[in-house]
Amino acid sequence: MKLKVEKLVLVIGVLFYIACLYIGYIYLISPSYSYYSLINLQPSGSVKAISIILALIPIIWSESTVTRPSQVVYWLLYILVYIPTMVMPDFVRENPLDGFFFYKLVLLGCLALLGSVGKWKQLKIYPLRIKQAFVRTILYISWFGLFGLIFLKFGFHFRMVNFYDVYDIRADYHEEGKGSIAAYAMNWQSKIFNPLLMGIGVISKKTMFIVIGILSQLIIFSTTGQKSIAFSTLFILGILWCVGKKGKNFGVRFLYSICLLVFACLVLDFLTGGIQFTEIMTRRLMMVPGVLSSFYYDFFTANPYTHLGYSIFSSFVDYPYDANPPFLIGEAYFNDLEASANANLWADAFSAFGLWGVAIYTGILALILWIYDSIAKHNHFLLSVVLLAMPIWSLIDSSLITTFLTHGLLLAIIINYLLTAKKTNEGAKINESTT
Repeated sequence: MKLKVEKLVLVIGVLFYIACLYIGYIYLISPSYSYYSLINLQPSGSVKAISIILALIPIIWSESTVTRPSQVVYWLLYILVYIPTMVMPDFVRENPLDGFFFYKLVLLGCLALLGSVGKWKQLKIYPLRIKQAFVRTILYISWFGLFGLIFLKFGFHFRMVNFYDVYDIRADYHEEGKGSIAAYAMNWQSKIFNPLLMGIGVISKKTMFIVIGILSQLIIFSTTGQKSIAFSTLFILGILWCVGKKGKNFGVRFLYSICLLVFACLVLDFLTGGIQFTEIMTRRLMMVPGVLSSFYYDFFTANPYTHLGYSIFSSFVDYPYDANPPFLIGEAYFNDLEASANANLWADAFSAFGLWGVAIYTGILALILWIYDSIAKHNHFLLSVVLLAMPIWSLIDSSLITTFLTHGLLLAIIINYLLTAKKTNEGAKINESTT
């Protein structure tokens, strides 16, 4: 009976979430951005119903309570990537039931695979046999060292930045930091080390660590102008609250937190007569990546795949374009040579190898999460989750390769393994909260 109630609560939450996305897009975003390809072709009720059913199907196997980091990742991708990809493209496709429908079915299978990782038998990965004090020293030196690189390259900035003034700051940052190690330092600091500080502060109830983590994020936001960093503090603390002590009802908590956020943006916009709240939060985080999935599918169905010729594999591949995929899409659909239309991990995978790429990338991510789960069983569950949260958030609008190297997924795995060290060099004891 309890399970049936949980499933019903999830169904209601997903339906409410989709309704908010529909209302926000139809009445706020599309009228203001139709010139920018965010049009409304008024899909039929039957088309919407099919897409909604596809969005609801994963609830059948989804478990709200989480005990492994991979299960948290599953919920993030389900709510923030999968659902928008199911429902938003209907508004921009003349025939939503064409080949893109099969793409949706492939994503359904991919999500099912990721949902199964939390049930895989964990690998035998032994904890480090070094002293915890040594690990702490490494982490402290890394935190200070990364900020040192950042300040040397970009200077020290701590200022209140208006969201509508960030574009000039962002342009200056990209121009100055392009190709530099300081740009990597900025990503690793904001996505790994600062969230780790906040996580340690919450777990150990040390307010100082939380404050330092938040202030550090504000410094980086002042330097880069990246809105994702500005919202990251709320996101990290929200994830920690949703996980709680033992991960109970995480799925329900996270789903309804997102529902509340999207609904609040709608209410504020209708009360003020503007679109700024939905524009800043819902449009960029959920609506646009969903629509971009459709654009990526159409473009790379009609044109050659990239075969990762723009990446670290460029020496081995004959790349058929003169720009990276996000800029190709920006030019083709937004008529803007400077628009970087970053989509999610699955859209990028399709641009590289088609549907096979979507399946292969998902398999690689599943293996990464399997390894991460196996390491995390020796650590505090919350710390393992907070290390993974920001890199996974990057998958909403970045490729898997970029997330792994640039946005800190590989670094999160390394630090999580370092944290398996205990106070003595006898190895770590399995955290009781993950069993």
